[in-house]
Formats: sequence, structure tokens, C-alpha cells
Amino acid sequence: MREIKDVLRLRPIYHYSADRVRAHVFICVLAHLFEQWFEVLSRRKVAAEVARARAIPDEAQRRQAVQQARAHLLNGRRMVEILEQMKVVE
Repeated sequence: MREIKDVLRLRPIYHYSADRVRAHVFICVLAHLFEQWFEVLSRRKVAAEVARARAIPDEAQRRQAVQQARAHLLNGRRMVEILEQMKVVE
């Protein structure tokens, strides 16, 4: 639980009913699963880009394309930082 709360940067929250504790844990686990899924999607996208880059006949261009594809790999924390910058309504 501490690892999940650290990733989400949650402050300590105290609940006094079992239902609220269960709900809080559920939300934390759900957020952690979303983060892990975003990482899986990022890895899949980069793997597809690397596969396309490996089809380039020129070796120097291929290496550069593979490096650029791998540079786009994002971890869950970075994705959360990107999502924090998004605003629907000011």
C-alpha cells in the first residue's frame, strides 16, 4: 500500500469505517493497475516502433531510429506527471 501511495503522492488519510477503508484501498489498487497498464501500452508502442526501425536497410539510420523509438518509453510516474498538466476546464 505504501508503494502505491508513494507513486500517487497521497497524503495520509484516516478512515473510521470499514467501508471507507475498503473503498480507499480499492481506489489505490485501481490507480496502480492503470499505471501498470499505461506502462504496458508504452512498451508495446516502443516495441512496434523498434520493429519498424529494424526494417530500415541503412544501418546508421536504423540505429538512430531504434534509439529514438526507445527514447519515447515512459514509465508510470512520468505518465502521471504528463496527465497532471492536462486541464479540462480552467
